[in-house]
Amino acid sequence: MDKKALIKSVAAFTFAMSMFAAQSPTASAMEADAALAAGDQLTQDAENGEDEYYTVDGDTNTDDTKDIETNENAELDDAVSTSEEAVTDINSLGDASGFNVFVEGDYTNTAENIDVGNGSMKGNVAIGGDANIVGDVEAGVVVVGGEVNGGQFHNGYTSEGVDFETTFEQLRELSENLAELDANGEISLGGWDCNIVFTGTDAILNIFNITTAEFNALREGKTQLRFDFNVADGSTCVVNIIGDDAIDMSVNAGTYYNGQAVDNTSDLSDYILFNVTNASNVAIYDNMGALLAANSTVTGSDVVRHFGGSLYCKEYVGANEFGADALDEFDLIIDNVEDELYPDVIDTPDSDDVIDDDNTSDDDNTSEDDNTSDDDNTSDDDNTSDDDNTSDDD
Repeated sequence: MDKKALIKSVAAFTFAMSMFAAQSPTASAMEADAALAAGDQLTQDAENGEDEYYTVDGDTNTDDTKDIETNENAELDDAVSTSEEAVTDINSLGDASGFNVFVEGDYTNTAENIDVGNGSMKGNVAIGGDANIVGDVEAGVVVVGGEVNGGQFHNGYTSEGVDFETTFEQLRELSENLAELDANGEISLGGWDCNIVFTGTDAILNIFNITTAEFNALREGKTQLRFDFNVADGSTCVVNIIGDDAIDMSVNAGTYYNGQAVDNTSDLSDYILFNVTNASNVAIYDNMGALLAANSTVTGSDVVRHFGGSLYCKEYVGANEFGADALDEFDLIIDNVEDELYPDVIDTPDSDDVIDDDNTSDDDNTSEDDNTSDDDNTSDDDNTSDDDNTSDDD
């Protein structure tokens, strides 16, 4: 499975939806073996006592354990619903999804005839205030809430389709939630000028936390800035920069993900998000990943430089070109974020919490031990494989 497919499955709340798989039609006892062999799970209908099959979590174990019985677990259902709302809060870009540049207020680009995109692929721009541009700007979809001054967008623009107020509320909440995460990676300074090294071992998500004051201390007196991410290959990196001091993130010596340059020819920007919570101003220059700075004015380069990652900010002024590979419903893989922020939303229930023994049929065809008959012809292990043989893939 490629990264995009995995990302979208996470954004669709795979962990919660795995508890809500579709119910197949009522089946007779003779159909049970076939259904179980196909990976379904046998339950008792709470109302009529007939056997029903629920593909609860997509696993292929052949036991007949009643993993989830929604009629008996209204409280669990409520918890799952609550978790979906919680994950939506931290895992959504709202209307900003799919935009390469998303600005709450004014956008001022001082370069003439800039390109938003990469070759024939054009990036999308949304500006809540005025767009102050020079010459003919090529971009994909362009939304402008205010006026277009100075130049024009080559493909035109619209003022419809984006709720900037609501979306920035979501982005600020997303930023706050990410900043609450505990760091599991380390930040260090390399051997020359300002080479900031991020080291993490988590296979999914590496979190790095630093304050604006600490970042400025690393940057002080240095003219060159380079970021190196030495992490598990394919993992996502979130760098939380917390505080209200202005910071200079003008990368001019490159950003590297496991030794590979983050540039406009790769999709490596999707693996890196800098979350700047409240800095008054953030200076940028070249490729470094995506930047979420919903409370900040971003000052770009004074000459044309390419910033390939998505940009979300309060206002922008500079001469940057932007890329075409936008984050789509928070591409970042944060499937363990909800566990850390909302650890009590869903607790995996014990079997005793889920299965009501009173619902187990007392007839001779079903025993209390996983549908195993009591006669001597049936082995105690039920001839069923353990869940360990089940693939973890959805």
